[in-house]
Parts: sequence; C-alpha cells; structure tokens
Amino acid sequence: MKKAGIAILFFLCLTFIFIPVVGQNTFAEGSDFDAQQTHVYSEEKVYLGGIPIGVIANSEGIIVTDYVEVISPGGVRSPAREAGLMIGDLIVRINGVSVSNVADIKRVIDKTFDNKPLQVEYMRESTYRTAEIMPSLDLSLKEYKLGILAKNDIAGVGTLTYLRASDGRFGGLGHRIYDNANSKTDLYKKGNIFGCTIVGCIKGSEGKAGELKGVFEKCGKPRGSIDKNNDYGIFGYADKDIAKDLQTIEIGTKNSVKMGKAYIYTTIDGGKPEKYAIEIIKNVQQSAPGQKGMVLRITDERLLEKTGGIVQGMSGSPIIQNDKLIGAVTHVFLNDSTKGYGVYIDWMIEN
Repeated sequence: MKKAGIAILFFLCLTFIFIPVVGQNTFAEGSDFDAQQTHVYSEEKVYLGGIPIGVIANSEGIIVTDYVEVISPGGVRSPAREAGLMIGDLIVRINGVSVSNVADIKRVIDKTFDNKPLQVEYMRESTYRTAEIMPSLDLSLKEYKLGILAKNDIAGVGTLTYLRASDGRFGGLGHRIYDNANSKTDLYKKGNIFGCTIVGCIKGSEGKAGELKGVFEKCGKPRGSIDKNNDYGIFGYADKDIAKDLQTIEIGTKNSVKMGKAYIYTTIDGGKPEKYAIEIIKNVQQSAPGQKGMVLRITDERLLEKTGGIVQGMSGSPIIQNDKLIGAVTHVFLNDSTKGYGVYIDWMIEN
C-alpha cells in the first residue's frame, strides 16, 4: 500500500483504517456532563461500552517514517539521512519555527531557507537534539526537500470500554496507541474519537491475527477528545449523546475476579454490541498496574464462527463477570486466536 501522511497501522487488537485526513477540533473537558471530581469505587455504575469507535491520535510534532531520495543537481540523495536524522525521530522546529503537521515543512522551508543549512530540532528517545540539514532542490518539482516521508497522526478503529456517568470521562482500547513502524511508544498524546460502523471481518489464523473492518467519518463531528494515552488505554471526555443507547453496570475490582465463566461485550457487525461467552482461565493477583491481568478463552460458538476468536479491533471490549465490569480485552495469542489477555478495570478506571 502506498505510503502517505497517515500510516495504516495494525495493533495487536486495534485495527487502523484508510481515512487520510488530518486535523480536528477537540472537545472541552467534561463536555455536556457535570464535571466533578469523584472517587471511583466498586459500587459505582458506569455506562458499559462495547461500541466501536474511530480513533485519531496526534503527535506533538512530525514523525520521520522513511527516507526519500531526491533527484537533485548534486545527484540522488536524502539530506536528512546524510545529516543523521533517523526513522522515528520527532521533528518539532525548523529554523526556530514550530511544526505540527506535514504541510508545515514546505511552508517553513519556503519562508526561511536562505541557502544555509536548516536548523532542525527533533526529539529522539526523550532527548531534544539539533541537526543541520542542507535541503536539496528536487529537479522535477522545483522545490527544496529534506528527503523524508513524515506524518503527524494515526487513525483507526477500536472499542470503547466504559463511560463514567458522573463526569463523562471514557476509557477504551485497554492498551497504548503506538506506532508499529518504530519502537517509540510516547509519540501520540492527544486526539479525538468518532462514531464508527463495523463493515466486515477477516478471521484469525495460526500466526496471524484476524481483523475487524470499520469505517468512520474523520471529517464529521468528534464524539469526544483524548487527553491521555498510556499502557492501559486511551482516556478523555465524551459528548453526552454517546451514552444514549448504553446500559449502566457496576464496577468489579480485580479482587472479585474468579476463574470461570464470564462474557465480553463487543461489536462485530454494524454499531450495536452483543454479549459473547468466554472463560477466564487465569487471573493474576496484581499489586501494581499491569496489562496482562487475565487470560481468557472465547467459548461462544457464534463469535468463533464469525471471527475465529479475538481479532484486531476488539481492543477495549468490556469483560463482564457476575454482572460487573471487571476489565477489557487487550491482546490476542497469535498461535491461538481463541485466547487472549485482559487488563483489570482497576488500572483503567482511575485515569
């Protein structure tokens, strides 16, 4: 597939799709809800998710994704590579001017380049650095180029886990959004969520995760804003109408989780979630936050027939036991798609 400003990326249980549009307005904190600080405890009720959401996450600069050879008067070359810039570096300023999207590169070069090397400030492994890069003139386009492919966001589909009734704060996915193209896990800080429809499914097979296919309108109105992206999911505040068709459920802490029968609540067609039977075959007694608190097995024949088990796009699907929300699906076993990991709701709900 052709590379573009937004990469099409695949998480273990989060499938990203082809909607190459960038830039959206975010929601105000606590939109349409009574924003109040509440301590979440096991008896509190939240809205149960399970619905698919479109996700757009933004970086705080421009991420180098590859090198491009520029056909210039001096030969075929990539000035950025020659200057030591690496794939995965986050460019934040050029000649002292902040850059936040791919179009800014051309704009700043056109405005500030005066036949001297550009001062390119970038971040690598949480350390800010500066490279001097002399752009090359592209003979075909008659434009000066750094010789890179870059992006500033990623877009895809996942599952909403819960929505607090008290203040409209949501949690979803159950794991961090990160870029499989490099090892950096802290590039995407904020973003938006959108309404989404599941339109198809590719079943999983041994050694390869299956995939839910979903579509959403990136140019449409966001349903909420993301202000936190960490090892336990994405979190933020949602618009009030996202809860209109959701039921409420009590929170069940990790200490209440038992091996045996449980359910996941997820959407594999359209936009309406359904309940599917699973078995919790291992629960780890965690005293500190951790992603892999539970091992689960899909036992519902309907889900096995349709998806083969856990597939990309199910990240964040709520796990229910004894009529309480106890966690969310996070990962699938590549050698056995009927099994996967779940994170305890304890580690999500406090974000």
